[in-house]
Amino acid sequence: MSKTNNSYHSVFLESDWRHRVLSDEKIKFFRLITDNSIHDKTCKLIQKYPDRDIICLNQYDEKLSQCKACATKAYLRIGATDPKNYKRYCTFFDNTFLSTKVLRDIYVTNRMTTSIFEKTLTIKYKEDTWRIISLDNDGNVQLRHNNYKRLTDGTRQFVGGYHIQNNYCKRIKIRPALSVIKTYDYRVHSTNDNILQAVDKNDKIAPKHSPISRIFTWIKSVNNRVKRALF
Repeated sequence: MSKTNNSYHSVFLESDWRHRVLSDEKIKFFRLITDNSIHDKTCKLIQKYPDRDIICLNQYDEKLSQCKACATKAYLRIGATDPKNYKRYCTFFDNTFLSTKVLRDIYVTNRMTTSIFEKTLTIKYKEDTWRIISLDNDGNVQLRHNNYKRLTDGTRQFVGGYHIQNNYCKRIKIRPALSVIKTYDYRVHSTNDNILQAVDKNDKIAPKHSPISRIFTWIKSVNNRVKRALF
């Protein structure tokens, strides 16, 4: 493979082999044998490595070290049904202050699947489907849950449409919303707010932020946007 040199590093030009694997929809990730890390196959950092250092992967290997530069793209490739909406996802993640650590919990640990439309993230987890609606650029969201009715045998029939989970979920932050999704069990679900408020209290994930902490959160969000623009 040919390469070009500049003052920073060598850049390996796209070979016929690399062009083929990038076009192969079955191949989703690259593994580097030099540092045992995993990359989304579109990661620009891969350009620094020759073909001989790259192993193609059809499935995500969570035992490998995830490249930070392409983490969002890699996680979306795992569980998003519409990963081509990458920019729309990034806008949603930035507005709700979702870190790549939380994204890993969504897509790798819990194997949730998602789709996105405008400001609404739809999450499929276990039997249920949820919608998280971004209300503003300050991290506030609304959580909606699929409609269903209980049958006499204790099972459920899904009847279409969504409802606000309850008053607590009309306007919350996204991490307690995700906690509601992960801990939800229709067999013990109550119509009052006690269970949901207990989740928030125990996890301590919806504190009031001081002006200084809000500034740091904003700076972190800007840094994430810059990284995503580069990769």
